[in-house]
Amino acid sequence: MSRRVLLTNFHPRGGGGHVTYIQALLRLGRGGDFRIAVAAPEASEIYKRLRDLDYADLYECDFPAKPQKEPVDIIRSIRRFRTIVADFKPDIVHANGGADLAIALWSRPFRKYRVIRTHHGIKSLGSDFYHRYVYSRSVAKNIYVSSAAMAAAHKDGLTPRNCIVIPNGVDLDNYRPDPAKRGLSRSRLGLSEDTLVFGSCAGVGSYKRVDLMIAADTRIDRSRPFAILVIGEEDDGLRLQRVAEQSGSVRFRYCGFFRDVREFVSAIDVGFVLSDATETVSFAAREMMAMGKPLMVSSYAGLIENIIDGQNGILTRPGNVNDVIAGMERFLNMSPQELTRFSDSARSYAEQNFDIESQVKSHRAVYNDVLDLS
Repeated sequence: MSRRVLLTNFHPRGGGGHVTYIQALLRLGRGGDFRIAVAAPEASEIYKRLRDLDYADLYECDFPAKPQKEPVDIIRSIRRFRTIVADFKPDIVHANGGADLAIALWSRPFRKYRVIRTHHGIKSLGSDFYHRYVYSRSVAKNIYVSSAAMAAAHKDGLTPRNCIVIPNGVDLDNYRPDPAKRGLSRSRLGLSEDTLVFGSCAGVGSYKRVDLMIAADTRIDRSRPFAILVIGEEDDGLRLQRVAEQSGSVRFRYCGFFRDVREFVSAIDVGFVLSDATETVSFAAREMMAMGKPLMVSSYAGLIENIIDGQNGILTRPGNVNDVIAGMERFLNMSPQELTRFSDSARSYAEQNFDIESQVKSHRAVYNDVLDLS
């Protein structure tokens, strides 16, 4: 008999790495040991994707986060979640944020299901009575996606019980170097073959610090042509485009939102993720590495775990534009042979460290442990 797991996602729209994470865990439903359902807001990206696939066990549910400002919405969500629980009858509810965790706990009569939480952001837990009670008595397992991210989250706050690190994985068959697509992708983006392209599919929120690339562009004087391309949510992307125009950055371009990022990543030569807050490890960084793209990454939290500095990428200090300039110039000075070595090393490192099957296997073990099936 299949055990039932209900995955929740609080994001009212978009969802970033949460979408990729939930899609990875849906693989647990393929072997028959687990039946996986998803509850998410109707406007969220994960809900839209699964609805388009006619996913059977998909439920619409909002997860408001502010009891003082949204009491009516919270009561409505608790009622809705209890309806979902009555229909799906989960053995485990696996929450992916504080808002959906709260609704799952407030909706749980007589502890009918076990609760797991994955921590996707660098946010310390409060040491107040509520958090101490929840994480000592109610949450059966706390999953962190990188060792560095867990250490950062525990540094100034509560350390919950039953913690485990399960690194995020990448579908290495889906994300792989595709030289045949490179020329076509660059042609569609209007890029010449000799242009070195720095690019990111990691999002364009303010904490991603894409602005550092824009600032660096205005201070690099190079005869070799290069471009800086990003994709992500439209509002932030257009904001960055305006910042670039106002600062005189002529090489920066916001390219829109891509549901499937592979064509975009095929067009770039070097990826970048320069976050200085919130970020844990970045699925996007690992997807770019798997496609053979060396990275410039900040040393913030788990980002440092994505590369070997000087071998398949370059580390920068968070928020340091001089480090970004130095990293860009390092890549601009590389011979084609050295850049190829970096690219080959990126793919090799991904194969050795980012396999999605390892991530799925570890989650299966956690579910079995929580349900005493191991």
